[in-house]
Amino acid sequence: MSPFVGKWTLPPPETPVDGQGWSHGRGSNLERTHASLDRGTTTRNGATLPAATLEASAPSRRRYATDEQLARAAGRGDAAAFEVLYERFQPQLLSFARHMLGRAHDAEDVVQHTFLAADRAFRAGEAPKAVRAWLYAVARNRCVSLLRARREDPGLHEAGVPSTENLAAEVEQRDDLRNLLADLRRLPEQQRAALLLAELGDLSHPEVAQVIGVRPGKVKALVFQARETLMAAAHARSIPCRSIQEELAGATGAAARRRHLRHHLDQCPTCSEFAERVRAQRASLALILPVVPTVGLREGVFSALACGTAGAGAGAGLGGLVAVKTTAAKLMAIAAGGGAAAGCVTVARSYD
Repeated sequence: MSPFVGKWTLPPPETPVDGQGWSHGRGSNLERTHASLDRGTTTRNGATLPAATLEASAPSRRRYATDEQLARAAGRGDAAAFEVLYERFQPQLLSFARHMLGRAHDAEDVVQHTFLAADRAFRAGEAPKAVRAWLYAVARNRCVSLLRARREDPGLHEAGVPSTENLAAEVEQRDDLRNLLADLRRLPEQQRAALLLAELGDLSHPEVAQVIGVRPGKVKALVFQARETLMAAAHARSIPCRSIQEELAGATGAAARRRHLRHHLDQCPTCSEFAERVRAQRASLALILPVVPTVGLREGVFSALACGTAGAGAGAGLGGLVAVKTTAAKLMAIAAGGGAAAGCVTVARSYD
């Protein structure tokens, strides 16, 4: 049995909901259509067509059927029901994969893989209880596999400039949209997936949590972090390069890794090159600034300190002359102080 079957158990809605998200009250034509899809259709002469055929003359019934009803019908061999599911989810799944991977051809590979997996599951009688979330989970897992393959294979690295292939012409024409496209690609995988699912998938937070494999309470935080990061990147891009470079010239340690600097450097080749030059210059200065001392420097410093101490003692002795009355005593004190000073001069001269 598929690992996805039974995993997507959701509470039944109070009123039936069609594939476009519109709710309808009980007893409506849509509700009767839902019931007819499961039990078959009765013709005017009283004959009942099996549900597996889903009357080719009633495409609107498929269009308004729930995802789960279409999946069960497709599992019974109704190709038209599977086609309705494909048309319903292909645009969103393609957009999700395109912005997860950044490449149109990889995104189409994901869509093909997803619907082939769906066909196998439906035909095996393993239609999931929440088709929409199941399809996104298959697509997301395929995206993660492709991203992992890129990291492991140097030949599959991403290009520096995000591609606008298969996107609206306006994206190519507007700098702000191209910048947003690049910022979106730089988001961590879980943040990017959560934001894309919130914008494209029409999924509840518990469903998003199941798709990306996190706790439901973490989805809100991931979406917030993604939006905040995109806003911070846009703000950093608006800071003049001169201001960024002045800050880089004096910043060290944690200050050089501040968030607005990192965002700006990610997007600005000129400032990124300036930062590299600053790092190279600091490395060079670290080599030329140190000076090797001579052998006698330490001896000279401490000898001078010792002489300074001796001189201070001699000065204290000279200060006592005011108390000496006789000429002979004065001469003896002066001789003692002069001897200490002469010794310091000798040490200084020998060091020179």
